[in-house]
Amino acid sequence: MSFDAEFWVAFSIIFFIALTFKPIKNSIIRILNDKTDSIRQKINEATNLKYEAESLLSEYQNRFRNATNEAKDILKSTEKEIAYMHERAKKELAKKIHYKRLVISTKIKNIESKYLNEYRMKAFSIAIFTTISLLKKKEFKKLNSQIILNSIESVAKPN
Repeated sequence: MSFDAEFWVAFSIIFFIALTFKPIKNSIIRILNDKTDSIRQKINEATNLKYEAESLLSEYQNRFRNATNEAKDILKSTEKEIAYMHERAKKELAKKIHYKRLVISTKIKNIESKYLNEYRMKAFSIAIFTTISLLKKKEFKKLNSQIILNSIESVAKPN
């Protein structure tokens, strides 16, 4: 059995491939496994980042909802406080107006009373003066007229 050169070249190539196939296969598998692990880690990191982002989004949405509800509560509370203060101010204003009316009506009554008393005193003085004048003009010489005159003058004099 004689083998020619082509046979030995083919045999050498096949033998070389057979000998190098296992280490090359292991290298390729190791490179592919490393690449797969790297891709898997990146996918896991991306998944973790996604969950983290969703968690943060949810947290910020909750905070936003809470802040919105808090703002609504503050607004309602402020509106109630404003309404309360408005009612209180209206009541206080009504009380002040009532008090001022009472004070003014009291002052008006006092002034009316004062001027009415002054008017009465002047009218009384005029009546007395007129009576005395009339009695003096008629020149009553009787004792009774002098007594009347004295009693009228004594009434006219303030004590």
